[in-house]
Amino acid sequence: MEILENFLSWAEEKQWHIKEKKNLLVLPEEITERYLLPETWLRFVSRVSCCANPDESAWFLTQEDYQNQNAFAWNTFETISLESAGTPEEIQKIRAFWNRYFPVMLCVSGEYAFYAIDTENGSVVYGCEPEFEETEAFAESFPEFLRRIMYERT
Repeated sequence: MEILENFLSWAEEKQWHIKEKKNLLVLPEEITERYLLPETWLRFVSRVSCCANPDESAWFLTQEDYQNQNAFAWNTFETISLESAGTPEEIQKIRAFWNRYFPVMLCVSGEYAFYAIDTENGSVVYGCEPEFEETEAFAESFPEFLRRIMYERT
């Protein structure tokens, strides 16, 4: 996939922390049973074990994150929202949101924010605190997401 190669080359040029993945991608059942994920994202996460901007304030979630082997869990924002929910209806709404949107990148410079794949249509949305579940469209697909990072977020 050409966009993946272009993005990884761009990220290295911009001094992102990139580590190529050496072992087979294994995602926890919690994820594979909960989400139907696009092939383009699966190819990306199969290639990298680390992909973070130079100051490590934004990073792509990788196999280790999804296996909860890092300090900042992949579903941290879902957990924060559930802990602050006041009613069973709010809990149900939060769970429905996170069952549809799969986080792929976290950002912690300034406010907590994330990018997530909409598993119903493959688009990528952006969300931030204090209402993580109030998102805005960012890209029509994961490849378009990578392009926008390269050309608009430099």
